[in-house]
Amino acid sequence: MFATRGTLSSMRHPICAWYNNSGSGYEEPEDPPKEEPKKPAEPPKPKEEKPDASQPKAGHALVIGRFMPPHAGHQYLFDVAGEIAQVTTVLARITPNDRIPGDLRLAWLNEMVRDRVGQLTGDVDLHVNSPAFWQTWSDVVSRALVALPDAPRVDLLVSSDREAWRLAELLGARHVCVDPERDAVSISATDIRRDPLRHWSFLPPPVRAHYAKRIVLIGPESSGKSTFARELAAALDTVHVPEQARLFAQRTGGMLRERDLTAIAVLQRATESAAARRANRFVICDTDALSLKLWGERLFGRTPEFDIHVPDLYLVTDTSIPFMGTANRDAPAARSTFAARCLAGTCQRV
Repeated sequence: MFATRGTLSSMRHPICAWYNNSGSGYEEPEDPPKEEPKKPAEPPKPKEEKPDASQPKAGHALVIGRFMPPHAGHQYLFDVAGEIAQVTTVLARITPNDRIPGDLRLAWLNEMVRDRVGQLTGDVDLHVNSPAFWQTWSDVVSRALVALPDAPRVDLLVSSDREAWRLAELLGARHVCVDPERDAVSISATDIRRDPLRHWSFLPPPVRAHYAKRIVLIGPESSGKSTFARELAAALDTVHVPEQARLFAQRTGGMLRERDLTAIAVLQRATESAAARRANRFVICDTDALSLKLWGERLFGRTPEFDIHVPDLYLVTDTSIPFMGTANRDAPAARSTFAARCLAGTCQRV
């Protein structure tokens, strides 16, 4: 479960960091609070420490969080840890009923973190003011650390949570508090889950690819799809994905074989996913796998076998634009029939 790009053999000063929305370490403010027990007597809080850029880098940084989803605030902590440590490990806390699947979050983090990513399993069913809360979390973190190469101990805890000094003490570490007021990065994962498009600027590229709305143009030949796709993308200040079948046909002199359609469908999906990382809320796609399926039926009398991912919106063009294609290749007489097939095909999937 780790993606490793560094070595821990020379590390002497590990670091632990996390970014969350509340003193409990949870990113779940929607959940009802648990009954608060009487607060026990506690030692005075140690003075908050800030990273000192003049000091040599420590060996190992650990960042802990739910990352549901990871956002610019998390990236800020990753970057801080990277500035003060030689290697950064990110542990994502994953539980069975998470709103965003753990595998998806781990994939996102692997794109965002320069060193390695792992998971922290288990939950703590205790109120934050319970005397056992922080000790239980200390045990969970310690078990995860033991599973890492070289079993690094924690030397410095870097967190946006003012209460994390309690965990730091139990881990035998010092606490460094980073951006507790969210002055540097004013965002929470809860806000993003509620309205990802509104908080788009806080989403890292892999998370943007997940939340971007797909708009697909489909229709008969010479009906303005490519022009409309470019102009719509320009109007929305976002990206558009060209039709890969057209580009393929240009390279092969206009000839398409049945086996080519599957390869084209894979490439169409790959270019869409790559473009979505640069998107501004929307991805405008000039055709998709459904169009290739319909072309397979038209050209070869049968349906190619590949997955069709239903977009957020289909826009179906018609034959009102005069035909400007190549008559011996595009069969202009069949445009109306094909337009009806496109409309029927999209209606079956929305």
